[in-house]
Amino acid sequence: MSALQHETIPLVSPTYFASRLERVIQLEEVPLAPLVNGAMRKTEVAKKRAATERKKFYSDVAWLARKARIVNSFMGGESLAMLVYVTPRLGSTEDVDGRVKASLDAFNRGHACVWGDDRQVSVLIVERMAPVRGHGHMHILVGVRPVWPEYETAKAAWILANPAATQEQYNAAMLRISTETGK
Repeated sequence: MSALQHETIPLVSPTYFASRLERVIQLEEVPLAPLVNGAMRKTEVAKKRAATERKKFYSDVAWLARKARIVNSFMGGESLAMLVYVTPRLGSTEDVDGRVKASLDAFNRGHACVWGDDRQVSVLIVERMAPVRGHGHMHILVGVRPVWPEYETAKAAWILANPAATQEQYNAAMLRISTETGK
């Protein structure tokens, strides 16, 4: 086994990740998403089997979201960050990236209805955890990226670019920046 497979402490702490976001939701013990490679098989039978696995996974995630009584949804088009811990089954050699696509799709409007579309995810951190006996699973955290850092970054850039600005120019620029960033 490689050193990576012995790692049990996540590199990214879920507490730290959640503290940087607004309106965080969490789903634990999500079944492993079907591998995206299954959808690219050459035979029709393999493609149908992959489609059936995806539909079952979407249904399972929708049920887990309802069971968790998720009150926050992200249908307003907010920029989202997502942290996924993939815990594969013992003996698995699968790549974690193969699990991500179906996981993102499962939260879309047509399935679990957590967000409008997975295009909203602007930050995605995926971490492979130590394998476990039996079926593997995923632990997922999703939250809204706050827009204030965008405002502060734009504000600092404007101040550096306009050192001789008047108070009126400054006020107008800050109003424009706050409107553009939503703050």
